[in-house]
Amino acid sequence: MNRSRALVLSMWLAAAASAWGQSKERDPHLGYLFPAGGRQGTAVRVTAGGQNLRGADGVWISGEGVQARVVEFARPLSFQQLRDLRQQIDKLLRRRRSGPAFRQRGEDRPGAFELDLTDVPDHPSLRGLEQLSVRQLVAWRDQVLNPEKRQPNAQLAEQVVVEITIDADAKPGDRELRLVTAAGLTNPLRFQVGTQAEATEREPNDTETGQVDCAEAPVCFNGQLMGGDVDRFRFRARGGQQLVIRAYARRLIPYLADAVPGWFQATLALYDGQGHEGACADDWSFDPDPVIVHAIPADGEFEVEIRDS
Repeated sequence: MNRSRALVLSMWLAAAASAWGQSKERDPHLGYLFPAGGRQGTAVRVTAGGQNLRGADGVWISGEGVQARVVEFARPLSFQQLRDLRQQIDKLLRRRRSGPAFRQRGEDRPGAFELDLTDVPDHPSLRGLEQLSVRQLVAWRDQVLNPEKRQPNAQLAEQVVVEITIDADAKPGDRELRLVTAAGLTNPLRFQVGTQAEATEREPNDTETGQVDCAEAPVCFNGQLMGGDVDRFRFRARGGQQLVIRAYARRLIPYLADAVPGWFQATLALYDGQGHEGACADDWSFDPDPVIVHAIPADGEFEVEIRDS
């Protein structure tokens, strides 16, 4: 009798554990926000990537002075759709680069080609491709469509576009952001309310292409690093200024679903206009996110580089 009860109890516990595991797999989950913040007195569109986000119809943000609404949900593109789009882009690039104008003048102006997207669902990541230059289109293709670099991950596959309006007197600092779905609230991610001007990266912004916009310091740069990626951001500074360059990486997302060992170990380096490295850092005391403190010797343009160690 006791053995029978123990067997039934074990079976019930196993069934309960299985049901709990299945429910956890269906829980809505956020993997990233981009950009992960905005300036006081502005409205920004943020892409929230994650899993089981279908039906998201609301946004919860902690604190006062910030309002948000869901603009749209974007399901992942299929492998076939991504492959067809890559083939079309490759064909257009070969034709574009073989043209006499490109060969004679090295022409690389935006909007110099047309893509046929009639068979591809409307998706936020595909909008504006026709406005890219050849270099920008190549960078986008290699980042989004390259099968060697692209790591399919269900935890990041779905996207929800959110519009966030920040009051001019909103208190700066970290907020918690969650999406509201039919299955409940997602996990929280940090969204930062800032006071400085902000600039968002335009790929490619690495060392090889030199396609790096220049901003005036102080400034907050928003960017994303993919596998093997290196990003550079250019800014102007004056001689005698004491710069503090701080990376918010693990502070924003402590755990990365598509990374090994599971977190981003950021490194920073500062370069002058001649490409000479003036300072570097890979942490700050006991904080894994690096900080550079550097005195600017003379007026000029500088670049800060961020990569994964």
